[in-house]
Amino acid sequence: QEQVMEIANRLAGMSMGDADVLRRAMSRKTRDVMLEQRARFIDGAGENGVDRKLAATIFDLVEKFAGYGFNKSHAVSYAMLAYQTAYLKAHHPAEFMAANLSSETGRIDRLSELVEECRRLGVKVLSPSVNSSSTRFTVSEEGSIVYALSAIKNVGDGPSDAIVESREENGPFEDIFDLCSRIDGRCMNRKVLQSLAEAGALDCLPGTRAQLLAVLDEALDYGARMRQLREAGQMSLFSAGDASSSLPDVPALPEVSDLTTESRLDSERSLLGFYLSGHPLDQYVDELRSLATTSVEALPSKAGSKVAVGGMISDRRDASSRKGDPICFITLEGRNASVEAVAFSEQLEEFDDILRPGVFVLLEAEISSRRRRGGGRASGGEPAQGGNGNGDGNGSQSLVVSRVIPLRDCRRALNAGLHLLLTDDEELDVEALESAVELMRSHPGRGAVTAIIEHERGGSTLARSKSIRVEPSNELLSGLRSLLGRDRVLLRRGREFGSR
Repeated sequence: QEQVMEIANRLAGMSMGDADVLRRAMSRKTRDVMLEQRARFIDGAGENGVDRKLAATIFDLVEKFAGYGFNKSHAVSYAMLAYQTAYLKAHHPAEFMAANLSSETGRIDRLSELVEECRRLGVKVLSPSVNSSSTRFTVSEEGSIVYALSAIKNVGDGPSDAIVESREENGPFEDIFDLCSRIDGRCMNRKVLQSLAEAGALDCLPGTRAQLLAVLDEALDYGARMRQLREAGQMSLFSAGDASSSLPDVPALPEVSDLTTESRLDSERSLLGFYLSGHPLDQYVDELRSLATTSVEALPSKAGSKVAVGGMISDRRDASSRKGDPICFITLEGRNASVEAVAFSEQLEEFDDILRPGVFVLLEAEISSRRRRGGGRASGGEPAQGGNGNGDGNGSQSLVVSRVIPLRDCRRALNAGLHLLLTDDEELDVEALESAVELMRSHPGRGAVTAIIEHERGGSTLARSKSIRVEPSNELLSGLRSLLGRDRVLLRRGREFGSR
């Protein structure tokens, strides 16, 4: 920008004040001011003996450069920073990502993106733990990233620093009662303790999450009494003596049912911003891998593309079309992204009871030909009320639903069978293959069995069994994978996409 001003000053005879007006006009792309400044520049350059045509060409070049230009020192600084960070990410990915995560603490949406990038890089992110986490994200001796205590919602730096300081001075925490007795009550209140438990940061201590959540108040009361005794001088951390007889009894953990997987994961997502120890869709990994044609994260951009995509319905908004017909908008969540889908009256008649929040579904749908601007379609299907269509999904993409299948019913509804990946080389275990055949015969059903046989000398053969049809239960899949290998046994659609 300084050079833009210098060109105007030297070439067109503008004062530095006038040259600054030109610089601002170029930066803001103010058209009427630019036309005025262009004329002044050409006139001034002409008075200094510069050909007017050449002056116009120079002005146009300067204007183009000013749209997005760096001086050399700026460009070099960016280039060096880009090189250094690329080097660190390539050669020290865990440390690089831990630093990035620490810099984004407090921005849950950004942390979610970075944790997914860690997974893509093959860097494991460990759940938070009061006995191993620090205030910031750190890297373990094994090369995994240890989740930061301060990144848990409702915890923050104060309680995190107190926990780390106590652990470093007096060793790991033995149980929830020891934790509460060693951390000042001004840092360890009920909200902080509950958030630690629900986020999994107390999983390193005795008891299930349900048990720990059941004794929050008792643990805080016990901790307060222990701290009062220490402050009164009636006990010491370093001696038991006769004072032990006056110490409060450590409460017992109650016998309670553990949290469901869904409840545990929902709490993690609420406090961390994403699922860390697992994902609700894990139970349907085979359906999503083999019966869907794409994922929420990888939807095609071409309008009219037909897809079968699975996920969990997280939101539903009912509306009416301009014709008064009922329609609904749903948000379908995949593992790391979400997309909005619209179901019109015809689909609602058949699938209304399935299109509910919390239901895991496979949608057969079409990529919408219109970008979302307040929801729905523009011709005959726009919502007249409700359903604003501003889902938090995959950019501006949306889906138009044609069929809905609960994921739990997909294998039956799609006549799913099995697809085996085999080889005919010396690694082939004939005995295991014979056992696999017997196992499939013991699980009869409607699903076809096909196999791709990779030949040792190159090429492959597709084979289809004429005598075996199976019911591809989890039990059968597990047994076959133990015999043939986990990645060699897949589900396979029995019905073509879109067929009933």
